[in-house]
Amino acid sequence: MTIGTTSNCRTGSKMPQKSSEGASTETRDFEKVTPSVLFSNRNYLKLWLNGGTATTMRWLELLAIGFFTQKATESEFIVAMMFFLRWIPMVLLGSFIGVLAERFDRRKLFLYGIFILWIVSATLFVLTWFNALEIWHVALGTTINGCLNVIEFPIRRTLIGDVVKSKELVPAMALDSVTNQCTRMAGPFLGVIIEGYLGIIGVYFLGLVLHAIGFGLLYSLKPPVQKPRIEKKRVLTEISDGFNHIKTRDMLIVTLVITAIMNAFAMSFSSLIPAIAVEELNLNTNQSSFLAGAEGLGAFIGALIIATRQFTTPGRLFLFGSIIFEVFLIAFSHAPELIFAIPLLVMSGIGHSGFSASQSALMIAYSDPTMRSRTMGVLAVCIGTQPFGILLLGLIAEFYGAPIAIAISASLGTVLLIWAGYKWPAIWRGNFNEQSNNLSHQKQDKDSNNN
Repeated sequence: MTIGTTSNCRTGSKMPQKSSEGASTETRDFEKVTPSVLFSNRNYLKLWLNGGTATTMRWLELLAIGFFTQKATESEFIVAMMFFLRWIPMVLLGSFIGVLAERFDRRKLFLYGIFILWIVSATLFVLTWFNALEIWHVALGTTINGCLNVIEFPIRRTLIGDVVKSKELVPAMALDSVTNQCTRMAGPFLGVIIEGYLGIIGVYFLGLVLHAIGFGLLYSLKPPVQKPRIEKKRVLTEISDGFNHIKTRDMLIVTLVITAIMNAFAMSFSSLIPAIAVEELNLNTNQSSFLAGAEGLGAFIGALIIATRQFTTPGRLFLFGSIIFEVFLIAFSHAPELIFAIPLLVMSGIGHSGFSASQSALMIAYSDPTMRSRTMGVLAVCIGTQPFGILLLGLIAEFYGAPIAIAISASLGTVLLIWAGYKWPAIWRGNFNEQSNNLSHQKQDKDSNNN
């Protein structure tokens, strides 16, 4: 089914037909969006920088905690549990936060969240300073941080959609993805180095600094005025409305399905990086840091390529990037030496960049503006499949080893991704220029109604 050929929303989104001249003009405008244009928008710049500080700390802390726990317990399952606790709040709170983001000021909610993250880092830093830190403290802090990281999709990325123009949406998300992928490279690398040489106290101290910077950026943010909704339904009713909206659009459905598959059977592999490094490859701290940052390096390279090219079919990028990620994970799982493992992880990261750069753009572009926070909340729920994949990987690794666990998980993920592309062909047929035109008209209609 081709998106935009019918008024039935079931095929993606209602799209008015445009003359070839109008489409050509839109395409030229679309191609003019550069990083300098985006950074001239001070609100976008602040959100972009905030994303950098937040994701750096997220990946740095997560991998550092993984190595800390691996050394302290020598149990792959307990390490997996740490990752499980970090991601399980996505399932439990994603849709709820999406509703809150529509009812209350998104900026203020974001500020409260960052402040609590700072408090958690300060508490764990003090406990470590006085040699009172225990594994259950780390687990509790990881869980609280996971609860607050849920705000990334329904709040921060929705705010990006609020502050940029419709034609800037994909380039804005791609550039944000470049930052995310860069921090996915630098964060794990620094996390393993800091934990190896300074101990976990260095990680928590860095958290104090980065969360303070993030708070300052958000405090000075001036997004468009978010008008409070007059009609307020029950929270569960609003969550249900979000799911009902998604069910009318195949592009939203398949984006969420692929997100769930990727988080359950691909992203979860990072929980076994400590086991691969310590138990399988017998790496020292410096070598482990290179392994931890390799996939992020590939994702950064891929994101740079995507940011400098204007893709009009992000659905294809999303699907095929995901498949590439899974295939190279299968190859990585049995790499005998570090010299083979790093290039394979870099290639898997390049595939990951296609998935990451397109995900939020597809959700925002194909959702009605009034439903964006709720659909992004559902996206957070689908990302929440990751802890279940982590738990499954940990159990398999405990009995059969980390390489076999990763190979089984990635193989199953590859099969499911191919099935999703066959089941919902909208993902590789959709053209973003058409949807961008439609989104622009929706914004104009909304502005005229407000006036």
